[in-house]
Amino acid sequence: MKKMQSLTTRLIVYLLFAQLVGAFLPWPVVAYLASVAERYGGADAMLEIYTYFHIQDLVAESLETSPEGAVRLAPTERLKLRADQDEDVRYAAMAARSTELAPGSSPELHSKLVAAKEADARVFRFHTEKGPDAGKWGVVTLMQTRSGPVYIAASGFRFHWLDVVHFVIRDKFYETVAFLVGWLASCSIVFLGLRQALGSLRRAAKAAERIDLDSMGQGIVATGVPTEIRPIIAAMNGALARLDGSVARMRRFTANTAHELRTPLAVMRARLENEEPSPLKNDLLRDASRLHATVEQLLIAARISENQVTIDEDVDLSETVCQIVADHSPLARRSERGIAVEGEERATIVRGNRRAIESVVANLIGNALKAEPPGGTVLVRLRPEGEVEVIDHGEGVAPGHRETIFEPFWRKSEATPGSGLGLAIAKELITKLRGRICVEETPGGGATFKLSFQPGE
Repeated sequence: MKKMQSLTTRLIVYLLFAQLVGAFLPWPVVAYLASVAERYGGADAMLEIYTYFHIQDLVAESLETSPEGAVRLAPTERLKLRADQDEDVRYAAMAARSTELAPGSSPELHSKLVAAKEADARVFRFHTEKGPDAGKWGVVTLMQTRSGPVYIAASGFRFHWLDVVHFVIRDKFYETVAFLVGWLASCSIVFLGLRQALGSLRRAAKAAERIDLDSMGQGIVATGVPTEIRPIIAAMNGALARLDGSVARMRRFTANTAHELRTPLAVMRARLENEEPSPLKNDLLRDASRLHATVEQLLIAARISENQVTIDEDVDLSETVCQIVADHSPLARRSERGIAVEGEERATIVRGNRRAIESVVANLIGNALKAEPPGGTVLVRLRPEGEVEVIDHGEGVAPGHRETIFEPFWRKSEATPGSGLGLAIAKELITKLRGRICVEETPGGGATFKLSFQPGE
């Protein structure tokens, strides 16, 4: 059986089960204890009294009245079945206005019926001391039946637990109905009360769901949370505080490292520019440009995470992209590749951070120049809705890799050069700018990377 996962369901089930036990268990328990006490001579009650009540009702159901008004006992199937279960059971009936035994009755109980009538008793207990039924006890009661007032006697019966159920239904029906109504009402009250009491836990869970690496420094408010749950909330807040410290140290390290790498890279590029033209020089300049773009991406990503720069400034996307293309044009010529821009005549204003946009576009252009075959042209297309497309005509990206290509350290194979960080950082920056990045196939072969930004004022 699957264990209940809901705390509310568990509490409701346990509480309602306790109510059921408290309402119905005392009857058989008290009766059983009374029976034990009777066995040792300490009480005037027996467990079998519930059995008598059951047999009494079965006998009353079996009574018939003749046209002359005489009462006779015609056992029903239920009474016959009970007699088969208890071979020693005896039962009899006698009309209150007569001293004659009703046909179908056990004759050995006639004297008990007469004695009860002579004593004018409504309930008459007896104990047989002689004869084949010695040691057995029985009961005679005066009962109002459909045949009028009738004395009904029974003896030699044995207890069955279903007799208690019959007694509850017979004598405690309205009490049982009232309990069930109250029980259902308590179900509703307990459910509503628990929902109200546990509402603070749901609010705490929603607060925890909103915490991520972009919203560090937050904790879970324990206001209204039950006292028993507060230690868990305090432990979670402590864990979040430790994570905040670790993430802050990691970001500071990344920013410091990126900052320290900028100067050596600038010196290296300056020295390469002074070298004699050669294929090696072109390759080294291209690699230096890619390293510079990655370092710039790391630095701006760290500053955005620390809220050191804004991401809601208006940026002229056309001007920014054209400037990046112009910066990459010498590298493209040295690599025997071309680079062109479409749609630059229209000014397009987007929301974001200029340095972040520059670093992402520069990374995509650097990758495209690397993928473009010699003699080919990388196309950078600007669209008026705030989109940028960087199109190359190289090998392209397989459909199965168009999502994983943005994962950190992903490379097509071990032989592929690079660290696998550029596109991962680009996606992180675009996400922080509330934009989107994806890759599609270039018609005729190649890869088309698409960037979209939030529109500006």
